[in-house]
Amino acid sequence: MNKKIISIIAISRLLPPGCDDKQTVMEAVEKDGLALQLADYSLKNDPEVVWTAVEQNWSALRYSGNRARNDQQVVWAAMKGNFMALRYASEELRNDKDFIIQIVGYNGLALEYVEDRYKNDPDIVLIAVKNDAQALLYASQECRQNKKLVSLFVSVNGLALEHVEDQFKSDRGVVFAAVENNTKALLYASPELRDNKEFLAGILENNGLALEFVSDHLKSDMDLIEKAVDNHCEALRYAAPAIRANKECMIKIVRYNPHALQYVNDSLKNDQDVFYAAVVNTLSENPSAYALAYASPELRGNKEFIMKVVSKEGLALKYAAEHLKEDKDVALAAVKSDWQALRFADSSLQDDEEIVLTAIKNKGYALEYASSRLRSDKNIVLAAVKNNSDALRYAAEHLQKDPEVIAEASNTTQK
Repeated sequence: MNKKIISIIAISRLLPPGCDDKQTVMEAVEKDGLALQLADYSLKNDPEVVWTAVEQNWSALRYSGNRARNDQQVVWAAMKGNFMALRYASEELRNDKDFIIQIVGYNGLALEYVEDRYKNDPDIVLIAVKNDAQALLYASQECRQNKKLVSLFVSVNGLALEHVEDQFKSDRGVVFAAVENNTKALLYASPELRDNKEFLAGILENNGLALEFVSDHLKSDMDLIEKAVDNHCEALRYAAPAIRANKECMIKIVRYNPHALQYVNDSLKNDQDVFYAAVVNTLSENPSAYALAYASPELRGNKEFIMKVVSKEGLALKYAAEHLKEDKDVALAAVKSDWQALRFADSSLQDDEEIVLTAIKNKGYALEYASSRLRSDKNIVLAAVKNNSDALRYAAEHLQKDPEVIAEASNTTQK
């Protein structure tokens, strides 16, 4: 027996044909939205009845009256079940551009069911593609063949590159626009472009994380890796494992980008040469002491190595093992290199006269990090203001009013 006939027989058990009793019809469509087809025409235009029906079964919209099909709220309720319901909306709604914009902005795939003229409307296609890359499949051929428009579409959703015509997957401008929006778009470029070192160099200079999606053999290319890491240190994560475990290669990279140390192979996180290159022999314009944070606990606890590092880059003391922050030799070497290292020394060493004086002679401001006892020590404070008169602000309150201290500060030329 025909399925449609079977369905009608089933719903006729819920509702007699032509029923005009709203309560009866409401009860029926709550159980099966398709029962709406047997309701009286007046109720097929009742927003409450039709709403209830399409919420139960979106396709019930086809049995509603013209007024209901022109009701945006009713049509929206049906489309939440399936955007195919748009086919049953009134002609007026299907030609309402503002309404269509709302629909494709909510779900780009609804573009499949809009009128053909809107599939050829760049504004509407752009909104749809921005919402869902796959919506490009439902754009008109005219839009899909227009390079300028395709470039625009992929610039708002790079993943739409998967759905463009093949000739655009080999177009440098189109692919570049797509990757700028989403690095994963590189997966959908032609094999030739994904293997083109010159083209990829331009991509990686602007978006290093795209290294994840280049051809596998190019993930071992140091020229490309360096460009990628220069743009974004995390790009090193996508370099070939053999490169990330290669000491010489990593030294070359981390000297320019110490942050990349977090992505080197674990076997190198205990390597003194690699970390010394990043912290001390760095070519980076930015502070590099933080690079020590990525070293293994063993390396950060190695006194000989830490002494070697902090004597050149005192602030690296911040990342040394705790027991070395309590070590006077280490702290002394650090404050000789950089007075601010006193901030990271153990509190017991911030109360050590030799260490504090060493830091203060480097810069009077170091008084800020001395213990309260030493900030109340007149000799210490005099040494500080002799180096820099502004250090007076860090002295104990009673010494800030001391005539001798004030006089020394007044006679000091700020350094």
